[in-house]
Amino acid sequence: MKRKFVPVLLLCLLLCGCAKTEELPTAAAETPAAVEEESVTSVSIAGREYEIETTTALSLDGQCTAQELTAALPQLTKAESVSISPCNLSIEEMLTLKESFPAVSFDFALPFGNSSFSSESESVDLSAEGKDIPSLLSLLPLSEAKSFDLSTWDISVADAEQLHAAAAEVEFVYPVEIYGMGFSSADSEIDFGELEIDDTAELESKLPLFNHLQKVIMLHTTLDNDSMEALNLRHEGTRFVWVVQVMTLGVRSDATYFTIYNAYELRYTREPVTNLRYCHDMIAIDLGHCGIGQEDLEFVRGCPKLQFLILAECYIHNLEPLRACPELRYLEAFKTYLDDISALLDCPRLTDLNICYIPSLGAEAADVLEQMTQLEHLWFCDANMPANRIIALRDALPNTEFIYWKGPESTGAGWREHDIYFEMRDVMERPYMD
Repeated sequence: MKRKFVPVLLLCLLLCGCAKTEELPTAAAETPAAVEEESVTSVSIAGREYEIETTTALSLDGQCTAQELTAALPQLTKAESVSISPCNLSIEEMLTLKESFPAVSFDFALPFGNSSFSSESESVDLSAEGKDIPSLLSLLPLSEAKSFDLSTWDISVADAEQLHAAAAEVEFVYPVEIYGMGFSSADSEIDFGELEIDDTAELESKLPLFNHLQKVIMLHTTLDNDSMEALNLRHEGTRFVWVVQVMTLGVRSDATYFTIYNAYELRYTREPVTNLRYCHDMIAIDLGHCGIGQEDLEFVRGCPKLQFLILAECYIHNLEPLRACPELRYLEAFKTYLDDISALLDCPRLTDLNICYIPSLGAEAADVLEQMTQLEHLWFCDANMPANRIIALRDALPNTEFIYWKGPESTGAGWREHDIYFEMRDVMERPYMD
């Protein structure tokens, strides 16, 4: 009988298949398709790798592009600063980066002329570069600078207005020439020395070139007082200083005190003391024993800062002009012709008042004084009023040192022993008196 081999072969194939089947899980695991994909740990910018988890600061050169940074920075979540030097990005690209990533500090090397400056510099020196207003204006939105040194640039008023309009808080320092004299835009005070200025057109046209000018000293101007005062009124915030005549003395209009012993200079033309009305900074004035009249006292209306005033032995009848002096603290007006002191009610800071030996003062004066409870020292010797009014006045001013009786000197009985007296003499730079 003929043998059949087909089943035997089939049996072998089946057995072999079973053996292979048991190994299938291991083989499948080793195939590339089943290997887990590795996570990304860095990003590339201009051919350099930056670790995502550790990079906080990037220092780049001009090879990087805005597109690379725009793509990379969202992944570099810990990045705090980016420095690019040299920087070949356009101004538009730099501005877009700053706007797109506000949490990142960008330090661009901003190109200007033949050099560059850091966008994070607080002070930038461009004095070695040529004047280029358009280029500087284009870079200002990218710069953190507080000041720019433009000391070799010839800046016009139109240039200055453009710069200040673009960056009002930035100080641009450049030269300013007026009447052939050189100044700096950073000057807060300029002095024309002995120059005799008779026309202020050039000066006024160049005032906008200064950043924070406060005082212009022109002591030898030939302009009159009213012209100079008008100049002050035209330019609020800037004080123009000249010399005014007071009797035979010259006094700077920015003086803070005046006595006949401390004048700025001696001149030989006599002018009334009313010219002191141009000295708006006056704090202390001594006109005692000068014999000024009532009209002369009008000058105090121009001295709102006045604190100390001496009018002893002058021909004055009332104190109405002192209503314009709310800061007044100390007044000597003894041996005058006063018959009305009601204006002192508008001097709430007045603490020391000496009105001794004025027979023309009567009960009306007591009515005023009773309301001045802030007084600390009142010398009121030999007033022409009944004793009962004096008693009532004492009762109304229980905290006031009150000298009334007839006999002591006008400045006796301790008048010059109080702190305010020494303060007054110090302000006037005069020695103390007994």
